Amino acid sequence: MDGVLRHIEGVLDDASTNILVFAHHQTVLDRITSYLVAKKVEHVRIDGKTPTDARQPLVDQFQRGGDRAPRVALLSITAAGVGLTLTRASVVVFAE
Repeated sequence: MDGVLRHIEGVLDDASTNILVFAHHQTVLDRITSYLVAKKVEHVRIDGKTPTDARQPLVDQFQRGGDRAPRVALLSITAAGVGLTLTRASVVVFAE
């Protein structure tokens, strides 16, 4: 996890970079979420606990861009691996 968080931090150093972070395990997603909250990085999270009807609004929030748009989309491989358009990101990290 430390290596994953260091990598994410390094990517976030470029203020113009938007990131998709995929993981499988809830503990990994939780740890990354805690890191992003501590660093005050705007993000959205879509995992198995995210209701299906709430997923597209989170995608739209990430996709819209602008000053207050989330820079990171934290995604469960299972819940967000198919059917979502996240073209705003320039970097994809697979954390598992």
